[in-house]
Amino acid sequence: DAVAREAARRAATEAEWLSMRADLPGAQRACAAAFGAMAVRDLDRARRLFEETVEGFPGLEEAYESAGGFEKEEKHFEEARRWYARGIKADAGYLPHRIGRGAATFSLAREFYDQRKDPSALLDEAEADGAAALAGDDRDVDGRMLVAKCRGLRASHASESGRDAGALYEEAVRLWKRALELDERRADAWVELGMVRANWAYDIALHGRQAEPILDDAEADFSRALDADPARASAYHSRARSLIHRGSLAV
Repeated sequence: DAVAREAARRAATEAEWLSMRADLPGAQRACAAAFGAMAVRDLDRARRLFEETVEGFPGLEEAYESAGGFEKEEKHFEEARRWYARGIKADAGYLPHRIGRGAATFSLAREFYDQRKDPSALLDEAEADGAAALAGDDRDVDGRMLVAKCRGLRASHASESGRDAGALYEEAVRLWKRALELDERRADAWVELGMVRANWAYDIALHGRQAEPILDDAEADFSRALDADPARASAYHSRARSLIHRGSLAV
């Protein structure tokens, strides 16, 4: 929309100004120019400038992180993983690279799942990155959310494969609740917790068991998400989906 275009234009203008500042090192100017290219969707130029940045200054964390995030946003998950891996090689202690690579790997696993392919190996990799981040900082909310996402997708895959997924769903719920204990304002985490509970309820109902209490909890989670962020569209969508399907469940 017009607001987004104006914001992108201003970001590009500011980045261009930074890229011309003679007092900044050349690698930082290239990185600033890459941000500007990202803002106006000049993708090839952005990629070239990020490469120039890390060639000139291999220790500039923002370059790896931004390039990885840029490729992830474009849904180029393998390329995102490559950038984050380069960042980890440059500085294994910088936790956002672990979280970034794990998130890109999870997105790739999600693609596998949607294509009816086994996501297990990718989930192992994503969860390992989340665990590594938590080893560095046990209170890292994004690390906990990454591990919880992996457990939730494992549960859904097990359910659709005809296996008993109850313990996996229960563990995923526990992990999401732990993440929310650290930051209960995270609307995205409330939505994810509600989705895990809703999927668990559907799984229970398919086996002819009582699902209503878990579905009630899911709808309460979606309401908590909206309390935290009234504009969270995914919460409205998920709550509506839950209400629509409630009547079809054996509750």
